[in-house]
Amino acid sequence: RRSTLEFDPQILKRYVNFMSNPDERTAVDQFGTGDKYFGVATVLATMPGLPMLGHGQIEGLEEKYGMEFQRPHWHERPNEGLVWRHELQIFPLLRRRAIFAEVENFLLYDLVRDDSSVDENVFAYSNQVDGERSLVIYNNRYGETTGTLRLSTAVAKPSGGEEDELVRTPLAEGLGLPADDSWVIARDIVTGLEHLWSTRRLHDGGFPCRLGAYALHCFLDFKVELSDDDHPYEQLAERLGDRGVPSIDNALGQWVMAPVVEPLRRMTPPEVLELLAADASFDAAAGDLRELAVTEVARLVDAAAERVGALEQAREVERSIHIDLEAALALGGVERTTDGANEGPRPLAPAPSSPQEWLLVIGWILVRHLGSLDAAGDPIERSRTLFE
Repeated sequence: RRSTLEFDPQILKRYVNFMSNPDERTAVDQFGTGDKYFGVATVLATMPGLPMLGHGQIEGLEEKYGMEFQRPHWHERPNEGLVWRHELQIFPLLRRRAIFAEVENFLLYDLVRDDSSVDENVFAYSNQVDGERSLVIYNNRYGETTGTLRLSTAVAKPSGGEEDELVRTPLAEGLGLPADDSWVIARDIVTGLEHLWSTRRLHDGGFPCRLGAYALHCFLDFKVELSDDDHPYEQLAERLGDRGVPSIDNALGQWVMAPVVEPLRRMTPPEVLELLAADASFDAAAGDLRELAVTEVARLVDAAAERVGALEQAREVERSIHIDLEAALALGGVERTTDGANEGPRPLAPAPSSPQEWLLVIGWILVRHLGSLDAAGDPIERSRTLFE
């Protein structure tokens, strides 16, 4: 394909891409049914040209089924796990063939190691079609490798003269990324995780790779965003490193709201909730919760007050939370000390009896008064909005 790109990229559209044909060993016989197979199958599905799947390839049939057979000789059953992984990983790519089929913006890249050598086992290429970007990286070797994707291989471009000009394009430019302080988000459809990269870093240093045996990445659904006070992508990128997350938006929200979310989390540790639900350990757990509340309630209220810009009501809201928390703990204490056969104080409502119920009660107590931080509007509705 490199020589084709140097001669005429349009020829790539005429290629028929396949893993096996009737005259060869079957695909699963050659590539197995694991990561090597699906790495090659992903390349098949995302390269320009016509992807061709052989007879029985999806089902994992192992009998060579050439033209000399009228019917199969072996009685094989489909490999359900292989079929399922095709449905999960390959079929979604085939449904989006339009974003891989064109060649005007198709580029191949060399993975350059630290010693300046090229790893010929790594297939890396990008494409752009109708604003959709894609970047595929596959290590076709049972072994690890590291390096950087910087420049594309040479591609023939019209020069206006008798011969075409051979052009090598930087990866960030090949993906059409701005050369500024933007941030790009892309989802790896192999893992389902989103990744966050600095466009300036990609322009200046290329795309660093550390690939395990038969490692595969297929990045799609690119978005370019700007960083600001409400979207501190730079801080989030430092926290994530090269790690992917299910959702960059959710990770960013957790990062921005960490001053509020962390006190909530610290006030509901699973071990304390478990002890609150057990009669024998209730008093000790209640003491632990009160000790946590001394610092964490103030942190929660101050963080929420700063978020909504209403610090004057913070101490009153903090007192209200402590009162409610003591009422809940007293309810639990009364129910555990009241003997049904004797006269004594009776709770107005049953106390929480499981860790999940205590989580709901404590969470409700910590949130229900936050709406009072802002005098405007219904406090209950404000609390619900702030919680969301």
